[in-house]
Amino acid sequence: SKIKVTKIEDVRAAKRKYIVDRAKELLAQLLSDVMPDSQEISEEVKKAVRVQELVEYGPERLPCGPNVTTADDIIVVEGRADVITLLKHGIKNAIAVEGTNVPKSLVELTKMKTVTVFVDGDHGGELIIKELLHAGAEIDMVTQAPRGREVEELTKKEIHKALRAAIPVEQFTSETVGETIGESNHGHGKDRKTVMKNPLPEIKHTKPPQVKLPEREEKPAEQEFSMEKLQKAMLERVEPSKIKSFRNIMENLVGTRGAFLLDEKLNIISRLPIIELRKTLNERDDVYCVVFDGVITKKLVDMAEEKNIAYLVGMRIVGLDRIPEKTTLLTPAELGEV
Repeated sequence: SKIKVTKIEDVRAAKRKYIVDRAKELLAQLLSDVMPDSQEISEEVKKAVRVQELVEYGPERLPCGPNVTTADDIIVVEGRADVITLLKHGIKNAIAVEGTNVPKSLVELTKMKTVTVFVDGDHGGELIIKELLHAGAEIDMVTQAPRGREVEELTKKEIHKALRAAIPVEQFTSETVGETIGESNHGHGKDRKTVMKNPLPEIKHTKPPQVKLPEREEKPAEQEFSMEKLQKAMLERVEPSKIKSFRNIMENLVGTRGAFLLDEKLNIISRLPIIELRKTLNERDDVYCVVFDGVITKKLVDMAEEKNIAYLVGMRIVGLDRIPEKTTLLTPAELGEV
């Protein structure tokens, strides 16, 4: 017999080539049939996280974000879907009313927080705000989705725009009352005259006018408060050198949502996010001044006076109905450009 060598082949290389080719086939099949694209993966993960972060508050089991109990500020929305939408965009301090029957636990919660009510842009949203006020909820700010839109369908940009456009609740109620009076006056002039005629004869039977004069003079005095008078009073109290120091400190805080606590020499003794501000002030008695990137509210002013804090320096003032006696309030309007 005769043996002839026609070809020499490395079996190991052939096996490797087969393995590589087979791996390519399997990977292509996996990508086309089994594995979802990156967008689908991202949505699935976000959905799972949102559901996990959604918690419940109070005996009524109100849907809310995980930071509702710890945050200094909360956002009150209409329903569960609104809370989930805000969670989706990183806002974790929202809680839902879940109907027009305002839960008692929510009313009590509003007394401990700075509250912004964020509702749909329709008559139903306005009704929710009125029901909250009627139930005794303490509301600081009010905002609505664009007219005809719902909170749950807003984009992140639209949500933040709406929250930045929030107005003091006093402004909302005055505008609403004005609209109501305007509607009631339309076509009902005779009814108003009839109503006004009845009380007039009773004036003769009241007590002598001198007894009522002090009461009648006190009420207008309480109503004389205005932001212009507040600003004037605050500027009369503060030293010019302090204004410059406060302005320099505030420049480093704009846009940070942070707060600096200062001692009497205006040295920074603590830095913290404003979400922790009220809790921290409650625990400390050595704070002379607070400079923060946030809103000065009535609740914060009350706490500052209780803690003998000399200055509150913030971005704006809302919900105030008096000139504080112990604490001086300053904003960029008093400090100059920040």
